[in-house]
Amino acid sequence: MVVGSIFRVVQPGINPARWVVTSCSENERFSWRARMPGLGMSADHIVVPVGSMNCKLMLAFSFSGILSPLAAFMRGKLVQRYISAEAEAFKRLAENAGA
Repeated sequence: MVVGSIFRVVQPGINPARWVVTSCSENERFSWRARMPGLGMSADHIVVPVGSMNCKLMLAFSFSGILSPLAAFMRGKLVQRYISAEAEAFKRLAENAGA
């Protein structure tokens, strides 16, 4: 993954979005952004080392733009469920990697 990479993300209940990687540090973090008229979405994925054998994943998401209050009201809980599911999936993958 490199800055400028483009991904089309399709999730149930949300219109497909074109996400562009805006920053990336291998094995540490990446950020990406999607835009549509009146609405921007940003997400950060950050891996923080905890000791020599563990890490913590931090996920952040935000809406921006004139339609952001409406988007947060209409889709905020759904987005939060997707973020929680993503965190759980990463956790399972990390725990199974050492098996």
